Amino acid sequence: MFRNLAVVLGFSALGSAAVGQVFFGPSPYLCTGDSPWDTDAPGFVLEDFEDRVLNVPGVTGNGNPTGPGGLTDSVDCDDGAIDGSGTQGRSYYGNGGPGLTFTFTAPFPQLAGVVWTDGVHNTSANSIHFEAFAPDGTRLGQVDGGHADTSQVGGTAEDRFYGVLHEAGIQRIRIWQTSGCCGIEIDHLQFGQIVPACDPDLNQDGNVDQDDVTYLVNVVGGGENPTGIDPDFNQDGNVDQDDVIAFINTVGGGGCP
Repeated sequence: MFRNLAVVLGFSALGSAAVGQVFFGPSPYLCTGDSPWDTDAPGFVLEDFEDRVLNVPGVTGNGNPTGPGGLTDSVDCDDGAIDGSGTQGRSYYGNGGPGLTFTFTAPFPQLAGVVWTDGVHNTSANSIHFEAFAPDGTRLGQVDGGHADTSQVGGTAEDRFYGVLHEAGIQRIRIWQTSGCCGIEIDHLQFGQIVPACDPDLNQDGNVDQDDVTYLVNVVGGGENPTGIDPDFNQDGNVDQDDVIAFINTVGGGGCP
């Protein structure tokens, strides 16, 4: 197996030991660049509800898309401009008490999050809550926020991202509120997998050179593998010459496959 794992878009490297849960937020969010993850990574899903439906495989929710309109609070950039207003975009709405729950199907994501955009009009209460559950139903924990303003008309300065990483998978996430009135809105539901970080020093001698190519060719051919690398370097499910080609491309500056 690879020696390290890295969360897409710069989350710090994680050791080869199993990773527990890591919660993110609440952090300001006006557009996809404010996500802690690479929302353009292969296989990563971002649902912005701009087609008025929750229409992505692998997830169901208990709310409804809404907007545009005077009370809509979409992520700021969804209307084409970051201008302090979310009224011209679309969001996902539900009752604030039970909140909004998103349930995932296998293969379960290892990263999942939402952007809270409106709901609690109580500037002093730490009453916005986000929790997550593992595939076996175990509750992974909770983070809380108190960033709401007193407006219901689409302001975006209060919008915050909440998310979770759990290497063993995430069955569902929930965001809700315990004071204020009355509904809750979220946007930019996002989920995906941790991306493996390739290490081109395959033979672990401290150098990246022809010896690493020779090492991979030998392992692909069924030879010994003392450093325990994953010979499926391009992660396509096959161990063949394409893995050697992908490795050479990586060493030449092409990046991880």
